[in-house]
Amino acid sequence: MGSFGKPKWEDDDWKVRLEAVKKLYHEGILRDIALNDSNSEVRKAAVKKIKDTSILINIARYGSDYFICSEAIKNIKDKSVLVDIAKNDSDDFLRKAAIKNINNQSDLIDIAKNESNRDIREAAIYKIRDTSALVDIACSSDDYIYVIRRKLMNDKSALRGIANNASNPDVRKEAISGIVDKSVLEDIALNDSDSSVREAANKQIKTINARKTTDKKHANVKCPHCNSFDVDYFNIEYDDNYRTGYTCNNCGREFRTHREWKGENYTYNI
Repeated sequence: MGSFGKPKWEDDDWKVRLEAVKKLYHEGILRDIALNDSNSEVRKAAVKKIKDTSILINIARYGSDYFICSEAIKNIKDKSVLVDIAKNDSDDFLRKAAIKNINNQSDLIDIAKNESNRDIREAAIYKIRDTSALVDIACSSDDYIYVIRRKLMNDKSALRGIANNASNPDVRKEAISGIVDKSVLEDIALNDSDSSVREAANKQIKTINARKTTDKKHANVKCPHCNSFDVDYFNIEYDDNYRTGYTCNNCGREFRTHREWKGENYTYNI
């Protein structure tokens, strides 16, 4: 027993309560601790010991903070329960937390293609690794901007496929923005059935040509994350202060290594 005859999991000292929770196996008491204890470490320890799915769902729904709710969902071992929550629960927070713990690609693709809630669809799309499925989603749904920019921008083959085959001109134009192969762009500029797509391809060709006039200045810039020299640059202007940023075409990350100020050049890493 703890102080004044109370059980140790109700002691005034949170460290005493924490040690008591580690030795506690009554899931009803653990549930109450996970929902009501004033200390986050004690609540977390209680959640981690619970195995009953219905109790974990109850904690996820009524827990006092994001971490405890997420931890409860993470502890659900029955994947069919997670899929059911992701597809059918009325609480969007629980649905997205469930999706984070689903790895089966067919389940994620099904949610991405059939869910009406955009946030839920995007949560599923984020976890999809199947390129062909992502291309299919980009070509057939309203989520094409998210899919192309977040998942496919570094997959040149996928972008070419979308630019050539998507029925929606807006989808084709979005894919064109990531294509750097001039022969592909020239073909689209000549043959696409939509004038706005042909215009987008011509604009992208001009952008690529314009880069070549200053490529020597950027030729030796290497991505600090993956050591690739395959980078594109962009300029951000702050009055008379210019900052040159880069996007790596290999790993997709952005970085800044070059600064110009009043005509003087400085090299730095951030």
